[in-house]
Amino acid sequence: MVAGRARTLIQGAFGLALLAGAVAMLDTAALVDGLGRLGPAAMGACILVLTVEYPLLGLRWYYMARHAVPLSRREQMRRYLLACFLNTFTPGQLGGDVYRYWSLKDTASSRAALLGLLLQERLLGLVSYLAFFLACFVADRLSGRPLGEGGWVLLVMAGVAGSGLAALPLAAPAARLLRHLPVGGRWTAAVIAVGEEAARLGPPRRFIVLMGLSLAGGCGLWTLGTQVVAWDIGATADFAALGMAATLADIVRLIPITVQGLGVREGAFAFVFGALGYSPAEGFLIGAVAYAAGSISLVLCGVIGRLLPAEADPAATGQRVP
Repeated sequence: MVAGRARTLIQGAFGLALLAGAVAMLDTAALVDGLGRLGPAAMGACILVLTVEYPLLGLRWYYMARHAVPLSRREQMRRYLLACFLNTFTPGQLGGDVYRYWSLKDTASSRAALLGLLLQERLLGLVSYLAFFLACFVADRLSGRPLGEGGWVLLVMAGVAGSGLAALPLAAPAARLLRHLPVGGRWTAAVIAVGEEAARLGPPRRFIVLMGLSLAGGCGLWTLGTQVVAWDIGATADFAALGMAATLADIVRLIPITVQGLGVREGAFAFVFGALGYSPAEGFLIGAVAYAAGSISLVLCGVIGRLLPAEADPAATGQRVP
């Protein structure tokens, strides 16, 4: 426990150092000016938009897991919102996954299926980010705006996103290949079961619904929240630029080198803005404000989840699940 606290302190200090370094390298006057233009109404609107994101993602989890976790939509949503709150202060946003596993392991059809679904949720989130980033990149290129310094990194990222999406149909066949591994035993069987559940993205209708909720909640509303901040401070970046910055920042912040990606995520916003020819200072400020609003929205999710009344486990009571 002491080692864990020390690691958190080190990560927090490193994140603050990254923030300080970024501020020192950016246009301080532009940062101060933009912050002075930010009004409480815009901050409140951003918090509201980002809070609405999580019920959509909770609905995605319900549709994803209802075949294996026999709980009502409201109970699934209640636990999902509590899990979102736990993501506020855990590295890689793993706290919510751990909470859901321990909360649902005795209700799920099998623990391997539950682990597979949690991995599938991560996979769908990554796929939606790649698709959204690629769509925003194409929209930005069609606008005819020249890339700035470092724009080649965005070209590489677009290539990686396209390659990842092209390889998605191989997920299920690759999982089935695990059954041919020349090893046996209970643990091997469990790993295979988890992998197969994680890769089971179909049928097509299910995949379309889950991807739609992912793109609307995890990508669209998140980008809209940054757009609200951009409008209020008078930034010139369009929705496509904000979408690239928002998705890239959310991916890189999962690297556990700082607490919740502090410093890394804001730096990603600044980099994308500079690579697209916009003001890096504006990008940094938009990212910092949006993530602050996002933290408040996660706390609100916890409050809402705590206020929702808990329901009895239908498996234990013999009730039917709606």
